[in-house]
Amino acid sequence: MKKMNYYLLVFIWLCVSQMLQAQNVPQGMRYQALAHDLKGNPMRTQVISLQIEILAGGPEGKPVYTETHRITTDPGGAFSLTIGEGTVQEGQFAAIPWGTAEIWLRTGIDAQGGGNFNMLGSSRLLAVPYAFHAGSAETLQPAGNSEKNGCTTPGIPFWNLQGNTLVNDTCHFIGTTVAVDLVFKTNQAERMRITKEGKLLVKGDAVVTDNLEVTDDLVRVNHQFDVQEDANVEEDLRVGGDLSIEGKLIIADNLVVTADTVLVKHKFVAKEDAFVNGNLKIQGDTLSVNGMVEANCISLMGGCDWYELSQSTDEILPGEVAVIDEAGGLNAVRRSAKAYDPTVVGIVSGAGGINPGLGLRQIGLLDGNTKIAMGGKVMVKVVGKVKPGNLLTSSNKKGCAMAVKNRKKAFGAVLGKALTSPNEEGFVLMLIMMH
Repeated sequence: MKKMNYYLLVFIWLCVSQMLQAQNVPQGMRYQALAHDLKGNPMRTQVISLQIEILAGGPEGKPVYTETHRITTDPGGAFSLTIGEGTVQEGQFAAIPWGTAEIWLRTGIDAQGGGNFNMLGSSRLLAVPYAFHAGSAETLQPAGNSEKNGCTTPGIPFWNLQGNTLVNDTCHFIGTTVAVDLVFKTNQAERMRITKEGKLLVKGDAVVTDNLEVTDDLVRVNHQFDVQEDANVEEDLRVGGDLSIEGKLIIADNLVVTADTVLVKHKFVAKEDAFVNGNLKIQGDTLSVNGMVEANCISLMGGCDWYELSQSTDEILPGEVAVIDEAGGLNAVRRSAKAYDPTVVGIVSGAGGINPGLGLRQIGLLDGNTKIAMGGKVMVKVVGKVKPGNLLTSSNKKGCAMAVKNRKKAFGAVLGKALTSPNEEGFVLMLIMMH
């Protein structure tokens, strides 16, 4: 079959009046033409393919938008289509630079309805469609003198429905440049407000399906709340999922967690009530609560005894026995020095790698410099023969415990029960059972 070239007699018009009435930037323009062969015969009722190219800068300029159409001519060889509604091959119709460059139209045809296009000539669009220019250059430009504001106006869309181009956050933003609130409404009702001071106010519920970081009055999280550094909450914090804190969380009022775990890796400070329905795990240095803590279960991972602070009047080492020092004043202790001493108060916590667990103190009244283990398990220095199950009491060797041999003398002087035999350093693990 002999290969033939075809040309188009093109007649184009833009429905400008309709575009202006719609008050929206159109995303297409009408194109009508007659298809003739080189002999001038109309291509009647024939399926053909067209390629439409929008060029910027000249007849051989860079294609900024390309699309294809497959249509059927009418009995007279005429056809019509909408540029912007074809099968897109390159670019975006909304990003055509109507206001900043010469715009040219180039067409190609395949009379067999395929994709082997014979390119025809280019023609310049001498009159830029007003509605396109308004949408791309005028309606979205910053108000006022752009040079005075230090921002240039390129004249092409900053914002569009298919992605943003040439956006400069110094010049192009949604907001205010004066001291007024920014209000968001739907259905004529206010839903959210950003005050002129920068405070975010949400009128209804805020639903978050992932992580949320807030440092204001109230935080409700349905999934997970993570704090990587420090967070200050002025009132309540309610979390329906997991609470994971690696920094410092300071809550001025209530903390309510309904999931299984509250994990604090650094420091947790609650100025009033803290309620935990699941487990409270603290891996950091300090849990500081000025009010009340209520929990179904608190697991201490770093120590095995609970202690009280006392003021020692002489040096008492971890693992040694402490007794009351009547001459030392309120809350004073000293190292034990006699057997079966009824004034024993406990063992100094921290020996043999067994760390203190939970401490009790009253600041300003019952403070001290020595942690006396009052319950749990602790390592204690012993003398003599000791085996698991022996009751332990004070001995004649300063600071050391021994096995109870006279239960009558041991009344009121029992420290606890040995759980092991002495190790190489003379320490045994003891279950504290003061009575």
